[in-house]
Amino acid sequence: MKYIIPRNKLIPDPSFEDILQAGPRFKDKDGNPVGDPLTLYRGNDMSFPKSAKLIEGMQFLYNEGTVYIPKFASYAEVYFDLSRQALKAGATMVLGGAVESIIGELPIYLGALLHTGIEHKLFPEKEHAASHLKMVAADLVKKGAVYLPYAQLVEIEYQVIPPKFLRKAEHRFLFTYERLDGERTTYGFWTYSSNPQDKFVLAMIDARLKSELGYLIPMIQGEQINSEQVWAAHVEKYQSRYGEKWREHGAELVTEFKNACDEELERKGFIKGRPLHAATLERIAPLVPYYRQIPRFKELVQFLESGDMEIKFTETLDSAV
Repeated sequence: MKYIIPRNKLIPDPSFEDILQAGPRFKDKDGNPVGDPLTLYRGNDMSFPKSAKLIEGMQFLYNEGTVYIPKFASYAEVYFDLSRQALKAGATMVLGGAVESIIGELPIYLGALLHTGIEHKLFPEKEHAASHLKMVAADLVKKGAVYLPYAQLVEIEYQVIPPKFLRKAEHRFLFTYERLDGERTTYGFWTYSSNPQDKFVLAMIDARLKSELGYLIPMIQGEQINSEQVWAAHVEKYQSRYGEKWREHGAELVTEFKNACDEELERKGFIKGRPLHAATLERIAPLVPYYRQIPRFKELVQFLESGDMEIKFTETLDSAV
């Protein structure tokens, strides 16, 4: 089984900090990322030669990518504990106190806005926290951590080695990632199981699509409204009304801001309607032939082409999976 989905050149290469800020997909009761033991290999050889062995450690699935933390036997538990704390901190350290109560509830139309640095103008305290997070990410990489953004996933190959006496079937995976500059890297791993692992393959393709649409749709919607101006006007109004305590009214501010954005997007047909469908289809046009090879994505393309589906960000992602 092999799937090929070319890189969408409209999507920038996410940084390690971007992945950490997106948050872990699986967490324990204390909010720490939950991972699985895994040995990572580098190269496109399904036999996984010992010379290709790269990392023996833990795999953490994040909402925007996969993170691998290496294992060092002499202080494995201590290192893993510190790594989990760093990974957990990555998703929350840039958002603190009253700031988190506001930014955490912002509508998706602010997606592009939050990447422009304007939040640092509104919340100066975040700039230091963002710099600290960058240092945390750099330290993890220095210690051997690997981060693999879903947006860069372009090929998946899956092979099953039949079970033998007293041993379950061996499932082998190769994942190829491509940066915007064309640089490619392939990583592989294997696992034993009596059950087929094709659902895991499809889950990774789903993650790629979610990451792609999760960037493109807010970008399209953001082009239809001057979100920075609308947001700044609302912040100014709340600062004038409540003074230094304006952040305590974050939920009210966000609701009012979201309603203003929704009204403008609704009027232009970019929450429901053909304009959003057409614009989304245009941004993924080079990839459509590849998406048609995957049943669930073929249906999504058909919906976009027919204009019969009401597309919102969350609804689009739900329909894709």
